[in-house]
Amino acid sequence: MPVLLWPFQFVTLFSFGRASKGRQLASCPLTPSDLHSSWNCPAEDLSAELIRDATFSPGSWTNHLFKEGGASFDFSSGRGVLMSPQEDTDSTPWHVQLIQAVSLGQDGDEGSSYRLCLQAWSSKVGKIQFGVDGDGALNFAVAGGGVRSQLTLASEAALSSGCFNFHLGPDLSKYVGRVSLDLGDAGGQLTICQASLKRCAVRPQASGLVPIRRCYLAPVVNGTGGCSLLQAFEGDEFGLNEFKQETSGKLACLERMRGLGGNTFVFEVGRCEVWRCGSRALLLQSATGTPGSKEVFSRFCEYQEPTGGRRGAEIRAPVFIQLWEWNFVDIARECVTFLGPNGVEGVQVSPVTEHILGKGWWTKYQPVSFRLNSRSGNAQDFRNMVATCRAAGVQIIVDVILNHIAAPCSEALAQGSAQVMPCKGWADSQFGNRRISSDEGWKGPELFHHSADNTLGNCGVDEVTWECPNSSPPGDCSLCDFKGLPDWNTGQQVVQDILFQHLSELYRIGVTMLRIDAASYVSTEELAAIINRAPWDYVYQEWWGGIPEESRTQIVGAMRDAAYGQKITNALAVGDVKSLATMLNITHGLDGIHPE
Repeated sequence: MPVLLWPFQFVTLFSFGRASKGRQLASCPLTPSDLHSSWNCPAEDLSAELIRDATFSPGSWTNHLFKEGGASFDFSSGRGVLMSPQEDTDSTPWHVQLIQAVSLGQDGDEGSSYRLCLQAWSSKVGKIQFGVDGDGALNFAVAGGGVRSQLTLASEAALSSGCFNFHLGPDLSKYVGRVSLDLGDAGGQLTICQASLKRCAVRPQASGLVPIRRCYLAPVVNGTGGCSLLQAFEGDEFGLNEFKQETSGKLACLERMRGLGGNTFVFEVGRCEVWRCGSRALLLQSATGTPGSKEVFSRFCEYQEPTGGRRGAEIRAPVFIQLWEWNFVDIARECVTFLGPNGVEGVQVSPVTEHILGKGWWTKYQPVSFRLNSRSGNAQDFRNMVATCRAAGVQIIVDVILNHIAAPCSEALAQGSAQVMPCKGWADSQFGNRRISSDEGWKGPELFHHSADNTLGNCGVDEVTWECPNSSPPGDCSLCDFKGLPDWNTGQQVVQDILFQHLSELYRIGVTMLRIDAASYVSTEELAAIINRAPWDYVYQEWWGGIPEESRTQIVGAMRDAAYGQKITNALAVGDVKSLATMLNITHGLDGIHPE
């Protein structure tokens, strides 16, 4: 969200009387909905409503308008508020805001967990950006150090709802801030039926989402198997986005599928079909449509299966290539001149976010911000590469780093526990010891795993055994720093939101495949909760040490055994050619992985 430097018109909201002709208030539920039912908070630990008048009666909310007369509001129904925006060509979210001050306790033994949920309807496709922030402190820093949530609104469709989770404290003082609903990108006439803010007395546990993966099957057809069409949607919501990519439409279709209780969706630009299939076998029976522009995504598919097409009976043999340390301009050229014409399915690129200074390949694996500005090129170079390669039929696999950030520079270590960020990244972003800067405010030690008595220290991963005897509990390496790199606390909802915001940006740009660096040092459930918010074409994990649990493949993605890769490299580079045949036995992988 941009830093709020411009003057605002400050107005107390009031009723404009009954909605006039042409400004009809969408029907809101007679009884407020339970917007927190999906939160993993026991009912006995969930607080009462913390928002004054969650259904928007006059006088409880104020607004900020960037331009005088930028919007009008009608509170007359007693159930929700109708907003009618005026002309605002740049669609900046914070140009129209509804605001309510809040004072929140954060005195629990481990701090306090909160959730803000919103329910709304719009006459046009648009978005609401919402969250809780510091009411002017640190440029309206988001509560808990996270990122504001976005609620996608479909054109004249059913009510949409979404939530913003954050964690405060522990601290004996009150958190004084505000609920902020940014409405400038809502699109058309907007009805907000309900806003709800509640506290959980215990810390809700993160839960993984079932992955919805691309199947490479023929389109699903009604009446040919055990799949039922629940609903079909059409409209701009499923069209091309600002990057001329269809991926935002796929995200919207996934949301519709989950909202309707489906397990499969069929997508083509401008159209989303939500299906429910009884099993994988029934999905395959129903996949009899004419191949074309439609793509099938389902919970019953694995990543990059060897068969596809009608009834899953056609052989697939996708080829992927890694262009190690190439810059974005050269990769785009290679997609057009060689990779695309030769049928390569995808190309893996090095990490794309801002990193520490230096020329070594390893510097890209020490991120200092989520800016798309690295030694390989800037954000525009990256977007151009993705668009060019996809147009040539080549997907982009981004090597993403969700486990850690950069180690502090010597200047930061010399400052001890001081809250400073003296280190500089490739694009001049500041960082320090377990601290990085971002467009949403700086991220501090509370968002990273650390020792009980030292927020700047943590257990480490033994680089001989790849085990973690000093973790608490012992042996859990997802809590420790890999190679001395500060480890994100992915058990926190706010951290999951931060990391998915990065993945969401990549996805909207057109990135449909991921390689997850150091995945073995992120909890299975927590990693699933991050990546499975999008319908990927391919996800595979880098694995260090031990035999992975089967559940990692089931709910996260495929594996790349680091040790087995090294064996192949050694055989090709320096080994006897006679030993190559032994590489076909993958039990030569680290600790032995079953051939199946």
